[in-house]
Amino acid sequence: MCLITKQKEPIVLEKDMVVYKLGGKVVVYKIGEVATTITGSVEIMRTVHQAHEYILGELNTTEIRCTERDRETASLYDNKALLHYHSALFKNGYLLSHFISIGPGFHWATTVERILAGISGEEDIYKCIVPAGSQVYFDETHLGVSDKLIVKENLNIKFKRKI
Repeated sequence: MCLITKQKEPIVLEKDMVVYKLGGKVVVYKIGEVATTITGSVEIMRTVHQAHEYILGELNTTEIRCTERDRETASLYDNKALLHYHSALFKNGYLLSHFISIGPGFHWATTVERILAGISGEEDIYKCIVPAGSQVYFDETHLGVSDKLIVKENLNIKFKRKI
């Protein structure tokens, strides 16, 4: 799903920012020389929508791509985002003219409450850090996208699908 925003240029963070992301917990076991010996494990968080895998504690980087659109040039993914966040995005004519659609990038919410108000499935909520120096975009519904992200910890809060 794309982030829909009016923000045309990224904000560069001056300090780390805590954000939240949905994902499924995957444990990968390290096998020793003897196949029956487990020498350790690594917890990975896998996102549901893109199946991107994050090793907890590691810095992830990507490029953010923005596309200027209007109602006539909105993509399928933009339209899904518009439908899901209709009331917040359309208030005060917010999307009656041009808007910015951001697909590629690390998508997150600024609060746990925003995650719980969402539409996604049965995943865990993870606490993440967007490090200082990252480029970020925000919408008006407490969602955002960044070019850098560190997944820190599973908060052990299960989000259950509402629909």
